[in-house]
Amino acid sequence: MAAHSKRGGSRFRSAFRYNSGMTLLQLLLIVCSLQADPAPLTEERLKAISRDAIVDVERTSARRFVKPPRIKISGREEVEGILVEEILPQLKVMMPDAPPENFPAAARQQARMFGALLVAKYSVRDDCIHVIPETINRLAELLQAPAFKSEGTLRVIVTHELVHALDGQTMKVFDRIPEAKTSTELEIVNALLEGHAQHLTRRIFAERKEVELFDGYERLILAGAPGQSEAEKALAALATQSLKFAYLDGRAFFDGLAKSGKASFVADAFKNPPKEKNGILHPERFYDAPAAAGPVTDLEPAFEAFAAPYKETWSRNKSDIDESSLRTAFGDFVEAKAVDEALKTLVSARTIALTPKSAPGSRLVILLLGEHKDAAAAVRFHDLSIALSRAKDERMKTGAIRIVKSESETTKTPAGHPLTLITKTLAVPGQEVVVRTACSARGGFNLEMIFSNAESTPEGIAGTVDQLWSVLKKKE
Repeated sequence: MAAHSKRGGSRFRSAFRYNSGMTLLQLLLIVCSLQADPAPLTEERLKAISRDAIVDVERTSARRFVKPPRIKISGREEVEGILVEEILPQLKVMMPDAPPENFPAAARQQARMFGALLVAKYSVRDDCIHVIPETINRLAELLQAPAFKSEGTLRVIVTHELVHALDGQTMKVFDRIPEAKTSTELEIVNALLEGHAQHLTRRIFAERKEVELFDGYERLILAGAPGQSEAEKALAALATQSLKFAYLDGRAFFDGLAKSGKASFVADAFKNPPKEKNGILHPERFYDAPAAAGPVTDLEPAFEAFAAPYKETWSRNKSDIDESSLRTAFGDFVEAKAVDEALKTLVSARTIALTPKSAPGSRLVILLLGEHKDAAAAVRFHDLSIALSRAKDERMKTGAIRIVKSESETTKTPAGHPLTLITKTLAVPGQEVVVRTACSARGGFNLEMIFSNAESTPEGIAGTVDQLWSVLKKKE
């Protein structure tokens, strides 16, 4: 399947742009299939699958290919070269604080990492679906899963890639990639690309009365490794969130638009994409946008105040937090109904993450700010976050990643603002990591600060909370 960016298609592409935290095993589980087929993977076999799928794609879409895209067996190095070309232009959006001279090396590193996992990829550059048998065979052997090479799975993958090719040829959809100015815009474009390919592919398999084949495959996209601990399950869910948003939420968006009865819904979506990620999650708003609830508060001054002490030696990554991401974060640790109620009164949520440029990921500092309908809604969200923390303490006591110690204190800042301080010690392979979280609610706002393996003191945190509330008070 695809995660495009003038890139191409493989079921892993969403991960390559937005998530490098996914483990190899989690990615590998995505490619498991339901039925084994021992037939060798040859270009003749691929071309036969492609010829049949082209007929289905053209009939169901009511569009015709300008020319049928090529499909070929390619080597890993060839695909990595294509990836470098596609990743490089995106890095100025994905890594806005990184020096441009670092981009080529970063692109090569990402290309090597994801080139080792890609089994198929549609390339806009040469209008070709590249299939990588050496990766297929290696992963099939590693997983002891000959089903990895099944005819049914290949048909789903090729059909999905052909939709990308058709969209590229007839609607120039990949031209939107270089137009993206933020990571949020990139994620929205990716959800449109992957979501439409999934939507049309499912329609095709439903018309062929093989929808169970597609649905079984799609369920595996977010399958977790068997025997995972609670902590590993939670981390895997967060790591695969971008995949869920692109493939599942993206398909649901087009499924919803199709119900409008408008023949132009696909073209309309690409021509006028939602401005926010929540727009993907609410297709009913696309043609009938609700009245604005009022201006959203500018949170930039608060983010700047929070990030100021970290100077230029720390990179900054700001992003919007959509409803799907928040549901994933809460998982099944708290009651789904309570999460739904909290999200109904959430106006917006944004975050800034900081990490040292010299050692990315070694330390992490995060501020999440939520604006709610009113003060009571902000307090409810705060209480839900505390309930999430307590549930994790109970359920994450075992496994390779586990919570070995947790302390919580409810206090007040020097200015009298309520503050909950939570300090957890996490055991991860080879070390222990201390993570300190601060939660506070005031007015219609909710804030959470997270310090992972980063210096922090209760006194310093309390002072930062007072500073942030002082900044936000001016915005009320």
